[in-house]
Amino acid sequence: MKSSSLVVLLLAVAVSASVNEESGWFVPQKDGSFRYWTVEEADAFELARPRRTPGGKPIIYNLFTKSNPSEAQSFTTADLPAETLSYFNKKNPTRFIIHGWLIGDYESGTQSLITAAYLDPDFKDEDYNVFTVDWSYYADNPNYAEARYDAPKAALEIAEFIDVMNEKFGLEFETLTLIGHSLGGQVAGMVGKNVKNGRIDTIYGLDPAGPLFMTTKPEKRLTSTDAEYVEVIHTDRMELGYAKPLGQADFYPNWGRRQPGCKYDVGGECSHKRVVLLFAEAVKMRSNNKFVPTKCVDYNSIKDEKRCSALVDNSVRMGHRGNYKIASGVYHLPTRGESIFGMGFYYL
Repeated sequence: MKSSSLVVLLLAVAVSASVNEESGWFVPQKDGSFRYWTVEEADAFELARPRRTPGGKPIIYNLFTKSNPSEAQSFTTADLPAETLSYFNKKNPTRFIIHGWLIGDYESGTQSLITAAYLDPDFKDEDYNVFTVDWSYYADNPNYAEARYDAPKAALEIAEFIDVMNEKFGLEFETLTLIGHSLGGQVAGMVGKNVKNGRIDTIYGLDPAGPLFMTTKPEKRLTSTDAEYVEVIHTDRMELGYAKPLGQADFYPNWGRRQPGCKYDVGGECSHKRVVLLFAEAVKMRSNNKFVPTKCVDYNSIKDEKRCSALVDNSVRMGHRGNYKIASGVYHLPTRGESIFGMGFYYL
């Protein structure tokens, strides 16, 4: 990182706490620096911004199952086969994993780690249809602001693909889960708003993007009504992630700030990516995951880093698929700085 960029970034981090989060944002730049935007600047940019030209690179959907755990079967909406789709099994639950800004390939980690967790061979009685969504035509724009305002276009295309999968191949909305990291978390919410043939069962927002979203109305970002159940995990609420609760249940590991093991986390990149490791661990360990939280009164307890209830409810575990029945509100939990991240009953 250039020294001038580092100075800008340090200044942004230093003064971010004193800036009203409702009046503007520090927007990340590709070189690692941040630039402050007011709401007025963002609105003007949205109206005048350059748009991706129609007919560009389509969104690619890469299907993995236990029958093809490492070699994807790839499709676009336009080239889905008319009658059969090998590997896809409508009897199995389906997962869509949506990457964030500048992270457009399966091997980047966000998608490969979570895919591997779902298709873990140790769980012989389980199989999933796991689609990793490559929307890099929009997301790999070096200008974050352009990628952010192109996100609704990508969401519409993903929603269309899901509806076509439902119509042609019997994809069940009742067993459909979307997992979106960073800007992909916001896209997941927009997808939930735009599917036409049903209602998404579950959305996991993994540290959904905050820059250029904090003052956005609920109809234009991830919110608790975008699926039957929406769970959000916040690991970098001070820089890159969305600070306030967005879901039916919101989890704040380590108060949603600097994550253990992120020693020189200037700009929050390490903490922002940590959520992927936490969620992959939760999926891999299934009902035995060690992310046991305590419930907080509200978001103010998170902001003030006040101890939440000393009573641990073993029935709620961050990232557990059974949470939709019982989890609601705001939760806090500490984690370790390396795997195994979960700490279990840390108050006992």
